[in-house]
Amino acid sequence: MPAAGVELYQEAVALHQSNQLVQAEQCYRAFLKDHPAHADCLHQLGALLVQRDGKAQCDEAQRLVKAAIQLAPANARYRRSLGVVLEAAQQYELAADAYQRAVEKRPNDVQTHLDLARVLKAADRHARAADAYKAALLLQPDYPSAHYKLASVLKQLGKHQAAAHHYREQLRLDPTNSLAAFWLAAVEPAAAAAAPVAACPSSLVAKLFDGYAQNFDSHLVHKLRYQTPEMLMDCVWQAAAAAAGTDCSALQRSSSSSSSPVWRRCADLGCGTGLMGPLLRPHCSQLCGVDLSAGMVAKAQQRGCYDELAVAELGQYLQEAQAGGAAGFDLLVAADVFVYIGELLPVLQAAAAAAADRALFAFSTEMLPTTSGTPNSSSSSSSSSSGDRDGLDQAVAAAQATAGVSAAEAGYMLQATGRYAHSAGYLRQAAAASGWQLVLIKESVTIRYNAGQPILGNLCVLQRCT
Repeated sequence: MPAAGVELYQEAVALHQSNQLVQAEQCYRAFLKDHPAHADCLHQLGALLVQRDGKAQCDEAQRLVKAAIQLAPANARYRRSLGVVLEAAQQYELAADAYQRAVEKRPNDVQTHLDLARVLKAADRHARAADAYKAALLLQPDYPSAHYKLASVLKQLGKHQAAAHHYREQLRLDPTNSLAAFWLAAVEPAAAAAAPVAACPSSLVAKLFDGYAQNFDSHLVHKLRYQTPEMLMDCVWQAAAAAAGTDCSALQRSSSSSSSPVWRRCADLGCGTGLMGPLLRPHCSQLCGVDLSAGMVAKAQQRGCYDELAVAELGQYLQEAQAGGAAGFDLLVAADVFVYIGELLPVLQAAAAAAADRALFAFSTEMLPTTSGTPNSSSSSSSSSSGDRDGLDQAVAAAQATAGVSAAEAGYMLQATGRYAHSAGYLRQAAAASGWQLVLIKESVTIRYNAGQPILGNLCVLQRCT
């Protein structure tokens, strides 16, 4: 190859390495005009296109990298890059095949095993993903994130004891990892008893829902048959009507037809994409929403229901609302929010400080039943079968036996799903201790479905004590 050609290719590589991608692409393409069968250049240009443009350039990138592989079939690096391209195109099965072939060519490369595990997990092939993570750990046993990711896959497979082992390994290598500590407590009740976790880490919730925002409504409403906003709003009307000494229909008609809505200032806590917004908007002079996830808040903004929206943690938001000097909220709602918080006392106290006298606070939780097989309150409104309840009771009893603690005493429990369940007794006690009175509770309500099975919950309305 002439020296000028070598220099052009070397210039392209140098530009690529310094992240000057437009200039690097120009040099790669100029070089390929004279050297169309240069495998390294074909590979590098394909890798650059995906690095810079992601899915938009996957077709050309795939063609270029495959051409490089045809010229050098034994090159593991080219095959791994093909996996990267196919993964960017969300063709996870094909990406897994490419990574597998790269592993076969270079079996001692830890990163390629991790790449293979990642796309197998994305393709819902969790058992194979676990095998790939284990292979990586055989090569590098003290790899913290590999332990964490293997534990996550094992948790998905229902292998909680094995998952707990790898969460412990992650914590041995990185003792400050709050996510590993949280999930260890979720899959191993004894760990939860030894080191209680009061809430899901904010970073986990934000990341989960940022990734979920685009398809959240269709997944939640259609696949999970989520109706909590409508059911919770019905509870709000019942409590408001009882407080006003009228019936629900009359109060709703008055609010809809009057220029003076029932509530002056409402806070939709953990508003998500704003599913509560259209139900609240006609009856509130000012509607404020807050969520940890910026992606969710962006979707809520598109609904056009909210006067104010904020990305913040609930306690922080309520404290700032109180400190700001604005009128207290006379209605607060939190639909499917307290499933990510175990110890509710701090947020209930913050809500009380930001609420007006006689304000209402409506929220949902997942239900923690008693071990006797009956709900905690005789006032329950049950929509579940005895079989549903028995299954929950057995899970609670097993957790208690393992942890050596009483769920009835704790009042809430972190479940293997990473969501908390609360008892009605705990909700009453926490409300009373934070300046609220529980005025309405519906227990054993099916709040959504998971894997076709009903998830039972509590629908609650509190009133601010004067």
